Amino acid sequence: MASKSGPRHQRVMRLCLVPLGWAVWLFIMLAVMSFHPSDPTMLASSPVYHTQSVPVQNWCGPVGSTIGYLLMNNLGPGTWVAMAMIAAILMVWSVGGNLTQAAFRLIGGAVLLVVASGLANLLGWGRN
Repeated sequence: MASKSGPRHQRVMRLCLVPLGWAVWLFIMLAVMSFHPSDPTMLASSPVYHTQSVPVQNWCGPVGSTIGYLLMNNLGPGTWVAMAMIAAILMVWSVGGNLTQAAFRLIGGAVLLVVASGLANLLGWGRN
C-alpha cells in the first residue's frame, strides 16, 4: 500500500490549504483595514461591548471588529508588518516554493514587528 506522504498527497494538501490561507488572510486584512476604535466588539473587556443598539462599521461585522480590536490594541501599527509577512509566506507557498530557514525568518519577522510597534509608540502613531 502506498504511503500518504508522497508528492501527490502534498500537492493536494497545498491546493486545499493555500486558498484557505489566502481567504483567512483577506478576511483579517479587511477587518484591520476597516478597524475603528469606536466599533463594538464581542469582548466584555473592550471599551465598547457589542450590543444591538450600536451598529458595527467594520466591513467584516462583529467578528472582524473583534479581530481588528485585538490586533490593533496589542500590536498597533505593527499589525501591518505581520500582515505583510503572512502575505509573503503565502506567496511563496502559492508558487510552490519551500520556505527555507523558517525559524530564522520568523525570528527576524518578530524582531521587525516589535521594532515597528515600538517606533510607532515612540512617535505617537496609531494613538486614538
